[in-house]
Amino acid sequence: MPCVEPNSTLPESKIKLILQVIHFQEQDPTIEEIVKQTNQPLFEIRSILRETIRLGYITAKNNRYMIT
Repeated sequence: MPCVEPNSTLPESKIKLILQVIHFQEQDPTIEEIVKQTNQPLFEIRSILRETIRLGYITAKNNRYMIT
């Protein structure tokens, strides 16, 4: 797992959680699938996904998220 950049606004544990959920799916998950897997509120998952995209850890295509 990548180290979190110092200018990230999220705890490393939140980023690692999302990366693990995405990594262990058979196909690239949608945001709804990530919410279901993590039991986290949708607004929090959106925030984490935006940050992980900004940091370059994941990308989004056709409403599915994949590790870069």
